[in-house]
Amino acid sequence: MTESREARTVRADLRVASAEKKSQEKNGQTRARDLVEESGKGQAEGETGEETKSVGVDVADQLYTAGQAIESVYDAFAKSAGLTPTEFYVYWALEDLGATATQKKISDYMGIPKQTVAAVIAKARAESLVVSRRNPRDARSSYLALTSRGHAMFDPLNEARKAAEMRAYETVGDENIRRMIRALKLYRLGLQEGFGLGDWPGQDE
Repeated sequence: MTESREARTVRADLRVASAEKKSQEKNGQTRARDLVEESGKGQAEGETGEETKSVGVDVADQLYTAGQAIESVYDAFAKSAGLTPTEFYVYWALEDLGATATQKKISDYMGIPKQTVAAVIAKARAESLVVSRRNPRDARSSYLALTSRGHAMFDPLNEARKAAEMRAYETVGDENIRRMIRALKLYRLGLQEGFGLGDWPGQDE
């Protein structure tokens, strides 16, 4: 579903902003810049360097807070269904990645540490919710998939998630969603430049 993909894009980009905010707290410094000029938040004329820095920090704070707030809604939904948030995200990734899902792909897809993914998968396998099969191209990894029991448990939750995302999408509106995605992509590119980072696979997804 296109809307679900866009919701994942927003969530992923907010996670990048969240990581950038944590980096600021750790290092005690910031690389604030005017990164969202095209989205209508250009720097006002006459701002001093300190004012620009302050604006940049405020944007990072707000993006971090927004990302945490969105994440907390998914977390609350998972808990209401009797799952930990991490379990919910792992099952979500299994559904999205399909037949070629591996622990590494799940880790990369959801930004969850590999060890945490491994623990969730081990528990799911013990409960007959997930089955594994050897990866013919790499003996070090296995493909993972939900069992019929796993689908019976997770599919209704996945449909409820998609319905909620569709409602959110319709509430915000197509044009605003697209503007938001564009602004977040511009912000992410600005962070890459600010930190001197190159490109990496999947950054434009």
